[in-house]
Amino acid sequence: MAAVERVIERVGPYRFAGKVVKGFQRGSKQLGWPTANLDPAAFEKQLDASTEGVYIGWASIADPTLPEEARAVHKAILSIGWNPQFENKERTVEAYITHDFQGRDFYDAQMNLLVCAFIRPQAKFESFQHLIDAITADVEFGRNALDTPELVELRADGLFGAAAESAGAAPQALDDRAYLEHFGVHAALSAAVATVVKERPTNPLLTIAELLSKSK
Repeated sequence: MAAVERVIERVGPYRFAGKVVKGFQRGSKQLGWPTANLDPAAFEKQLDASTEGVYIGWASIADPTLPEEARAVHKAILSIGWNPQFENKERTVEAYITHDFQGRDFYDAQMNLLVCAFIRPQAKFESFQHLIDAITADVEFGRNALDTPELVELRADGLFGAAAESAGAAPQALDDRAYLEHFGVHAALSAAVATVVKERPTNPLLTIAELLSKSK
């Protein structure tokens, strides 16, 4: 089959907070890449129906039983969509988090996930080995891409700073106003930004910084 082409195409960033749920148990057992599946309630209302592909971003697991280093913010390579290799009936968000969790499961723990770049579309491969090779290349490419200055700075995003506060909360996709209010932005400024949000129906990918500049 043709070589897989990878790019670094900025998106969002999309911010999600929700429970880790059981998936199809294929990541570690069949493919050698254990993944954490995000509760669909945390993303279905925010992601457009056409959103699918392999993405990269940052993730943390808010599980107090994990060691401190395991609860830090780590690089993540994500599969978003219906996975044509397995012909899933439901869309999933599966994150391979680049940390050795020593085989630990953390089902029902909260995962905080920031998706910041698209790297390739999903594809159906000729064999499992071709799929494994593609995932291996995705992980290497994604690790390197997340070291670029504009992406590495997102590791310090406010989503992760408030991980402890939001642990145990209902699954959510944080919209702009909720994100601002959640992290303590002045109410007047939040209202100004909310006005901008209301007036931007055709550009959902404006960043918080862009909204703030427009509200001045």
